[in-house]
Amino acid sequence: VVKTQKSRERPPAGHSTHGGRIRVAKASISRLKLKLKSIINRNNGKNFKTKLQELKPVIIGWVSYFRLADAQGVMKELDGMLRTRLRMGLWKEWKTCKTRVRNLRKLGIGKQKSYEWGNTSRGYCRVAHSPILCRSLDNDYFRSQGYAGFWDTYERKTKLLIPFS
Repeated sequence: VVKTQKSRERPPAGHSTHGGRIRVAKASISRLKLKLKSIINRNNGKNFKTKLQELKPVIIGWVSYFRLADAQGVMKELDGMLRTRLRMGLWKEWKTCKTRVRNLRKLGIGKQKSYEWGNTSRGYCRVAHSPILCRSLDNDYFRSQGYAGFWDTYERKTKLLIPFS
Protein backbone atom coordinates (compact mmCIF):
# COMPACT_ATOMS: atom_id res chain seq x y z
CA VAL A 1 0.00 0.00 0.00
CA VAL A 2 1.40 3.36 -1.06
CA LYS A 3 0.32 6.48 0.76
CA THR A 4 -0.72 9.15 -1.69
CA GLN A 5 0.64 11.92 0.56
CA LYS A 6 4.21 10.65 0.25
CA SER A 7 4.13 9.43 -3.33
CA ARG A 8 3.10 12.68 -4.98
CA GLU A 9 5.67 14.57 -7.02
CA ARG A 10 7.75 17.05 -5.09
CA PRO A 11 9.67 20.02 -6.37
CA PRO A 12 13.46 19.81 -6.52
CA ALA A 13 15.50 20.91 -3.49
CA GLY A 14 15.39 24.66 -2.91
CA HIS A 15 12.16 25.03 -4.88
CA SER A 16 8.58 25.35 -3.66
CA THR A 17 5.21 25.16 -5.35
CA HIS A 18 2.39 27.65 -5.27
CA GLY A 19 -0.75 27.22 -7.30
CA GLY A 20 0.83 24.48 -9.40
CA ARG A 21 3.84 26.61 -10.35
CA ILE A 22 7.40 25.95 -9.31
CA ARG A 23 8.92 28.84 -7.37
CA VAL A 24 12.19 29.57 -5.61
CA ALA A 25 11.93 28.82 -1.89
CA LYS A 26 12.33 31.77 0.48
CA ALA A 27 15.07 29.97 2.42
CA SER A 28 17.10 29.62 -0.79
CA ILE A 29 16.79 33.35 -1.45
CA SER A 30 17.88 34.16 2.12
CA ARG A 31 20.94 31.93 1.84
CA LEU A 32 21.89 33.48 -1.49
CA LYS A 33 21.56 37.02 -0.13
CA LEU A 34 23.93 36.17 2.73
CA LYS A 35 26.44 34.72 0.27
CA LEU A 36 26.20 37.76 -2.00
CA LYS A 37 26.65 40.14 0.93
CA SER A 38 29.79 38.33 1.99
CA ILE A 39 31.23 38.68 -1.53
CA ILE A 40 30.34 42.35 -2.05
CA ASN A 41 30.83 43.53 1.51
CA ARG A 42 32.25 47.03 1.23
CA ASN A 43 34.66 46.41 4.14
CA ASN A 44 36.51 43.41 2.68
CA GLY A 45 39.25 45.35 0.85
CA LYS A 46 38.48 43.92 -2.60
CA ASN A 47 38.17 46.26 -5.54
CA PHE A 48 35.17 46.46 -7.86
CA LYS A 49 36.58 44.23 -10.62
CA THR A 50 37.49 41.46 -8.16
CA LYS A 51 33.98 41.51 -6.71
CA LEU A 52 32.47 41.19 -10.19
CA GLN A 53 34.74 38.22 -10.98
CA GLU A 54 33.67 36.48 -7.76
CA LEU A 55 29.99 37.19 -8.43
CA LYS A 56 29.92 35.76 -11.95
CA PRO A 57 30.10 32.01 -11.10
CA VAL A 58 27.63 32.44 -8.22
CA ILE A 59 25.08 34.16 -10.45
CA ILE A 60 25.48 31.69 -13.33
CA GLY A 61 25.27 28.67 -11.03
CA TRP A 62 22.26 29.92 -9.10
CA VAL A 63 20.32 30.93 -12.21
CA SER A 64 21.15 27.63 -13.93
CA TYR A 65 19.81 25.69 -10.96
CA PHE A 66 16.57 27.71 -10.70
CA ARG A 67 15.93 28.31 -14.41
CA LEU A 68 12.92 25.97 -14.41
CA ALA A 69 11.22 27.98 -11.67
CA ASP A 70 8.88 30.89 -12.30
CA ALA A 71 11.32 33.45 -10.93
CA GLN A 72 11.20 36.67 -12.96
CA GLY A 73 10.31 38.80 -9.94
CA VAL A 74 12.94 37.16 -7.74
CA MET A 75 15.65 37.72 -10.35
CA LYS A 76 14.75 41.39 -10.77
CA GLU A 77 14.69 41.91 -6.99
CA LEU A 78 18.09 40.25 -6.56
CA ASP A 79 19.50 42.32 -9.41
CA GLY A 80 18.30 45.56 -7.82
CA MET A 81 19.70 44.62 -4.43
CA LEU A 82 23.04 43.64 -5.92
CA ARG A 83 23.40 46.81 -8.01
CA THR A 84 22.66 48.94 -4.94
CA ARG A 85 25.35 47.15 -2.95
CA LEU A 86 27.80 47.50 -5.84
CA ARG A 87 27.10 51.26 -5.93
CA MET A 88 27.75 51.41 -2.19
CA GLY A 89 31.05 49.61 -2.66
CA LEU A 90 32.14 51.93 -5.46
CA TRP A 91 31.24 55.00 -3.41
CA LYS A 92 33.36 53.72 -0.56
CA GLU A 93 36.17 52.76 -2.95
CA TRP A 94 36.30 56.35 -4.21
CA LYS A 95 36.91 57.46 -0.57
CA THR A 96 37.74 61.19 -0.78
CA CYS A 97 35.52 64.04 -1.91
CA LYS A 98 37.99 64.96 -4.63
CA THR A 99 37.96 61.44 -6.11
CA ARG A 100 34.17 61.25 -5.93
CA VAL A 101 33.76 64.57 -7.74
CA ARG A 102 36.29 63.54 -10.41
CA ASN A 103 34.62 60.16 -11.01
CA LEU A 104 31.13 61.67 -11.15
CA ARG A 105 32.40 64.15 -13.75
CA LYS A 106 33.87 61.25 -15.78
CA LEU A 107 30.46 59.55 -15.68
CA GLY A 108 28.79 62.60 -17.24
CA ILE A 109 27.34 64.40 -14.21
CA GLY A 110 27.45 68.21 -14.32
CA LYS A 111 30.03 70.20 -12.40
CA GLN A 112 27.64 71.59 -9.76
CA LYS A 113 25.81 68.31 -9.06
CA SER A 114 29.03 66.30 -8.91
CA TYR A 115 30.44 68.80 -6.41
CA GLU A 116 27.24 68.66 -4.29
CA TRP A 117 27.11 64.87 -4.21
CA GLY A 118 30.87 64.38 -3.96
CA ASN A 119 30.90 66.45 -0.76
CA THR A 120 27.73 65.01 0.77
CA SER A 121 27.76 63.68 4.31
CA ARG A 122 24.99 61.16 3.62
CA GLY A 123 25.58 57.49 4.26
CA TYR A 124 26.59 54.92 1.65
CA CYS A 125 23.13 53.38 1.24
CA ARG A 126 21.43 56.75 0.94
CA VAL A 127 23.90 57.89 -1.73
CA ALA A 128 23.57 54.55 -3.55
CA HIS A 129 19.82 55.20 -3.92
CA SER A 130 20.33 58.82 -5.01
CA PRO A 131 19.21 59.84 -8.49
CA ILE A 132 22.76 60.94 -9.32
CA LEU A 133 24.36 57.54 -8.66
CA CYS A 134 21.42 55.63 -10.13
CA ARG A 135 21.72 57.68 -13.33
CA SER A 136 25.50 57.52 -13.62
CA LEU A 137 26.03 53.94 -12.40
CA ASP A 138 23.14 52.40 -14.33
CA ASN A 139 22.66 48.97 -15.90
CA ASP A 140 24.67 49.92 -18.99
CA TYR A 141 27.63 50.97 -16.84
CA PHE A 142 27.61 47.67 -14.94
CA ARG A 143 27.30 45.66 -18.18
CA SER A 144 30.27 47.55 -19.61
CA GLN A 145 32.28 46.58 -16.51
CA GLY A 146 31.45 42.88 -17.02
CA TYR A 147 28.49 42.44 -14.65
CA ALA A 148 26.09 39.77 -15.87
CA GLY A 149 23.08 40.26 -13.64
CA PHE A 150 20.53 37.74 -12.43
CA TRP A 151 17.79 38.96 -14.77
CA ASP A 152 19.97 39.00 -17.92
CA THR A 153 21.35 35.54 -17.17
CA TYR A 154 17.88 34.17 -16.33
CA GLU A 155 16.42 35.58 -19.53
CA ARG A 156 19.26 34.10 -21.60
CA LYS A 157 18.98 30.66 -19.94
CA THR A 158 15.17 30.45 -20.15
CA LYS A 159 15.15 31.35 -23.85
CA LEU A 160 17.00 28.10 -24.44
CA LEU A 161 14.11 26.18 -22.79
CA ILE A 162 11.33 27.54 -25.02
CA PRO A 163 10.30 24.86 -27.56
CA PHE A 164 10.14 25.88 -31.20
CA SER A 165 6.69 25.63 -32.78
